[in-house]
Amino acid sequence: MKTTKRELRRIIKEEKQKLLKEYDVGMESRARPAASEEVSMMDLDDHNRLVQQIDRIIGTSVTRGYAREDIIYALKNILEEI
Repeated sequence: MKTTKRELRRIIKEEKQKLLKEYDVGMESRARPAASEEVSMMDLDDHNRLVQQIDRIIGTSVTRGYAREDIIYALKNILEEI
């Protein structure tokens, strides 16, 4: 069974919501750098968890018949839209 672009977007949005709920570290209380600085406020453990979750999404899509490169391309496009 193939995953459509819409389904992939839905999965990513769901995972994003899970991350936001699970790792709410009170970012609103921290001073945020200017957007031009592009500094991540995510600590290494949270970063690694995010990588693992994205890797699970990619793995699930690969088992559904998509090429890893196609999934990564789709994820990049989706992230640019968010």
